[in-house]
Amino acid sequence: MFQAEIMIKNSIFHKNTAIYSTGGAIHLENSNLKMFNTSIFSNEAAIGGGIFYQQIIPDIVLEFQKGIIQNNKIVNNNAKIFGKNFGSILRTIKVKQEDIKVNNQSLSIKNNSLEEVIQLKSGNQISFERIQILDEENNPVYIPNSKDSNLNKYCSSVQAIIEQIDISVEWDQSNDQIKCIGQLQTNQFINGYFQLSFQVMNKPLGSAVLKLVSNTISELQDSKQQVYFKQGKLQLEIKVQFLECSVGEILTNQEKSLICEQCPDGKYSLNLNDTACRQCPDSAIKCIGSNIYLRNGYWRENQNTDYIVYCDFNPNLCQSELNLSKQNCIQGYKGPICKSCDTYGDVWEYRYFYLFDGGNCYRCSQQISNIQNLQDILLIRQIQFSQAQHQFIKTNHKQFPRFQQIISNCYLYLIYFK
Repeated sequence: MFQAEIMIKNSIFHKNTAIYSTGGAIHLENSNLKMFNTSIFSNEAAIGGGIFYQQIIPDIVLEFQKGIIQNNKIVNNNAKIFGKNFGSILRTIKVKQEDIKVNNQSLSIKNNSLEEVIQLKSGNQISFERIQILDEENNPVYIPNSKDSNLNKYCSSVQAIIEQIDISVEWDQSNDQIKCIGQLQTNQFINGYFQLSFQVMNKPLGSAVLKLVSNTISELQDSKQQVYFKQGKLQLEIKVQFLECSVGEILTNQEKSLICEQCPDGKYSLNLNDTACRQCPDSAIKCIGSNIYLRNGYWRENQNTDYIVYCDFNPNLCQSELNLSKQNCIQGYKGPICKSCDTYGDVWEYRYFYLFDGGNCYRCSQQISNIQNLQDILLIRQIQFSQAQHQFIKTNHKQFPRFQQIISNCYLYLIYFK
């Protein structure tokens, strides 16, 4: 049974204060309140600037929630900790999408809703950087800093409420493979928020539900002794789906669970089935995760193989350490040990070809960039033909058809790019 039922009519509560206590205008404990034609405004308290209540949620509050005003006005009151107009118990936990980080990276959640599943890998670090606890007006609680000189001025009941407020993480501990390690509980209020950061583990392709929970909140009943708010902890559920390990990570045992652990500096892995990281080869300057950074003079077909060969044809063509190299080759070259010219421009965008000095690739457009008309083309062809004739005289006449073919090819290149 509640202690009292109070009726207030035709009244004004204005500029009353309880700066270090509760209930700037009205303080209720286990009591009901009905109001008609009454204004409560510009009052201030630590908690519940207008009305503070415990045990019983008064009829006036329920009526306001339903939009039944009865010519009452409860506005523009203020509270330092929570409950500007109405103060009782805290109601919800809130975390925005952008305030959750996995391995220091922001999440990508559809519709900006935490009802979506968070995807991560076992062993990832998840951080909740800005956790808020909201009152019944959806305003966040504010807790004074422990160094605040006014903290000791608050009355004992306010200090008790402050000391009880905390945030922690819970999960299904009956499942031995789900583990959380790190900062799992806090009552530290930093820059307006609570923060938690911890490592979460479960078998790949498994799932879990993480719960951000508050301290225990007291029960509220209405004036008819019906339970309005059941005693318990506020909670925010966050669904987690665990992904498979990526290439470059090894599945290892930790704390009776499994985590995806990246191969450290000096080691690598290119196979999801690897049970251990492999030692970095001498042909590489560095290895980490799935990355093998080759030394100059070495070549491999792609990033998915560790079959590495020495470029014995011409080591200078294989320059993996250069930022501008492609497929481990310098500009104009491609293929195994960078031995071929990029004839069709499928790697370097421009066409490259061999001329007389075999082994060197030339960009076709560079060879004809100054050719302006057909006369220039014919003149160059004539010069090349003369060079071929001269070469024919110096060498065996059987080689002449080969040079004739070279000249024809160059002519075709010139005509094509013209």
